[in-house]
Amino acid sequence: MLSAKKWVHFKWYFFIKESYLKKNFDETLKKRFCWFYAFRGMSASEKDMFFRYLFSEKDANLRTILQTISQQRNKVFFSFVTKLLHTRDNALPIYDNLVAQILELPRPTGTTVGEKIQNRERIYETLRVHFQELLSNQRIQLCLENIIEELLKRARQENFQWRDELVTNEKLLDSALWILHKIKHSGTA
Repeated sequence: MLSAKKWVHFKWYFFIKESYLKKNFDETLKKRFCWFYAFRGMSASEKDMFFRYLFSEKDANLRTILQTISQQRNKVFFSFVTKLLHTRDNALPIYDNLVAQILELPRPTGTTVGEKIQNRERIYETLRVHFQELLSNQRIQLCLENIIEELLKRARQENFQWRDELVTNEKLLDSALWILHKIKHSGTA
């Protein structure tokens, strides 16, 4: 499933990571980032603030980015901000609903922006702990090694340029959990 549709999952992930690393902060990167991570619900000014953080060299954390982007309305863009943080530092995990369901993370709650941000910080810390635990588990490490071996084999067979240096164990685990959710809920598990 990770190599389906001519490697679209990794093709666009690699494009985003390479563009970011080369500081090619253009409209193409913005469009591909929005498409790949399925951005919905952000206003143009919120997207502008989001990309200013993505392209900035200043240190920024989850709270700071959520507070800035959430200034205009009572909505936090938790999942999108974790994708921004991962793009800047691919050792950080990505939060999305599919991974949250597989890992049985707490549900997002809160009524005010402040309550929502505090809640999302707790969820993200739980996600980080789960990722650390999973990545230190020898059985999980073996599974990830097997996944990489299979992906490399398929990449060679299909002439796809695999970029090993761009795929951290965190990204591979994220992708595996995402696919596990898809399989589990497709009725083919």
